[in-house]
Amino acid sequence: KLREKAVFLVSQKRGGDVEDILLSTARNDPSSKVRDQAVFWLSQVPSERALGYLEDILKNTNDEKVADKAIFAISQHNSARASQMLRDYALNQNAEFKLRDKAIFWLGQRHGTENTQFLKDLYARERDAKIKDKIIFALSQQGGNGSWLMNLGTNENETVEMGKKALFWAAQSRST
Repeated sequence: KLREKAVFLVSQKRGGDVEDILLSTARNDPSSKVRDQAVFWLSQVPSERALGYLEDILKNTNDEKVADKAIFAISQHNSARASQMLRDYALNQNAEFKLRDKAIFWLGQRHGTENTQFLKDLYARERDAKIKDKIIFALSQQGGNGSWLMNLGTNENETVEMGKKALFWAAQSRST
């Protein structure tokens, strides 16, 4: 418990030592809870080094909880590289559904034409109805996608279920 609290306290400080301490803790602490917390708090360290470590976690961990925290931490980094990492993970059909869902969700929270277009293109390629549903929701959260959702909802090539979901979110949209 003391080390968990220490990780939080360190994360609230600024300076080069914070990154070193969090990275070392995330890699080496004997407690999985403490390592999880260190990964989570790397979201507050906007460096390429921290982002590289988070990317390594996504590529190499079998621990879904740690990967979930890494996706969150990446989503908090405001960089083109972080967006690309989320897009790459969203494309990974071998990834756990929950984790792909999180990557798609966080892409929907990032406004910008590149992520919006990526989600639309992913929707067109995706075969998994659950993932398609998550993409519809993510796009509905960005605003400005009402027309796309309406077109999807009236597209005869879409399933009735996807069409209904798209129309529902289009109706909730404030703008087209």
